[in-house]
Parts: sequence; structure tokens; C-alpha cells
Amino acid sequence: MIRRHLAIVWAQVAASLQRELQYPVHLVISVAHGLLIGVSGWVALRVMFEHAPALGGWTWPEALVLFGVFMTFEALVEAVLHPNLDALPERIRTGQLDYDLLRPASAQLLVSTRHLAFWHLTTGAMGLGLVLWGMNQLEVLRPATLLWASVAWASGAAILYSLWLAVSASAFWFVKIDNASVPLYTLLGTGRFPVSAAPAWARTFLTFVVPVALITNVPAAVATHRLAWPAAVGSAAAGLALLWLSRRFWRFAVRHYTSASS
Repeated sequence: MIRRHLAIVWAQVAASLQRELQYPVHLVISVAHGLLIGVSGWVALRVMFEHAPALGGWTWPEALVLFGVFMTFEALVEAVLHPNLDALPERIRTGQLDYDLLRPASAQLLVSTRHLAFWHLTTGAMGLGLVLWGMNQLEVLRPATLLWASVAWASGAAILYSLWLAVSASAFWFVKIDNASVPLYTLLGTGRFPVSAAPAWARTFLTFVVPVALITNVPAAVATHRLAWPAAVGSAAAGLALLWLSRRFWRFAVRHYTSASS
């Protein structure tokens, strides 16, 4: 089963790469987009630190690590979640989802990896560079730290994917919900800054309702030694739990699907 799923993902990756190579101008656009995000974010942080030595208790190198982590999630959204899960409502509305459900493979996997916008990963590479630079400045660039930070990042990715899938899958019940992920994307944008700098009510909301803190702040805190490895373990537990819940929700939604082409 795992080998078949890996083969499916590889086939989707190969097909996506072939499509992307037909439009090399996308690389230029994506690099420009990544540079715009990076420069504008750096300037915004620099202005904030001109007026205060710390932001929510985070120093300049720590805040840069956090912003770098945010950029990697921005890349994940643009390369994977947006081109795939945001297309789900249209596939449901037109009946194209039928083809995925009839194939001898996981429809959720097919829907989630149909098109991968590889050029947007350049934004993630820039973000990773900021993370490594900040960790080096803090003198915490060690294998063990990278390992636990990677665990926390993967957990954040699982949480973000689960939330995005749940929002997109609500199209099984609502006729037109094309822009449903916009509020989630907007809230994710707050993750470029320390949640600790927000008011108490916002910290609660961004930790327990829409867990932006778990998605961006925890990986950055682990990478900068603001949090120890148990935080990465706790984040992994939350990520696995949400993956399981989103899988259950997907199956529940599919059982209530009525083909638009029937």
C-alpha cells in the first residue's frame, strides 16, 4: 500500500515537473515573488526593531528565524495547497472528482498532489536560508537542534494541511465556496510575527482555535532554543491527531458526495 502511494506521488511529481518546465517564465515570477516577500518582511521587522530591542520577547535573530519559517510555509501553500486543495470545490461542482474516486488509489492523495507548482519552492529556499543564518547568529546551528526543528516543522505542515483540507472539503455541502481558504491564509500571515507579541485573547485564538502558533512559532522557537525538544514532540502529537481527524472528515464527506455528473 505504501509503495503504491509513493509511486502515485512520484508520478504526480513527474507530471507536474514536466508541466512546469514548459513555462520557465514561472521561475522568474516565483523568484521575484519570493524576493518581494523576503525583502518586505525584512524591512517590516527592521522597522519594528528600530523602536524596540525585542518583539514579544524575541530578539532580532530569533525573529528572522521565525520569518524564515513563515516563508517556508508560504512556499508550501503556493506550491501544494493552493493549486490542489483550492481546486477541490470546482472539481466537486463539475463532477471531475468522480474520476479520482473511481481510480484504484486514495482519492485524497490524488486530490492533494495533482499539481505541484515547483517554482514557488524558491520562496521556501530563501526562508530556509534565513533560518540557518539566524541559527548561526544565535550559535545554535547543531544537528540535534535541526532534527527537532524539522520535526516541529513537519508537524506544523501536517496541521496546516489538515485545516486546509477540512476547509476545502466543506464544498461537499456548500455549492460555491471557492474562497473559503482566504481567511485561513490571512490568519497564517500573522505567523510571521511572534504570537507572544499579540494581546492575550489573540494568543489564545492563534494557539487553540486556529493554531498558527503551532504552525510557525513552535518550529522557530525550537530552532532558536526558546523551546526544548518536548515542544516538538507535543507539536507532532497535535499534527498526527489533526491528520487523523482530517482523514476521518474526508471519508465522511466523500460518503455524502452526490456526483454533479450523474
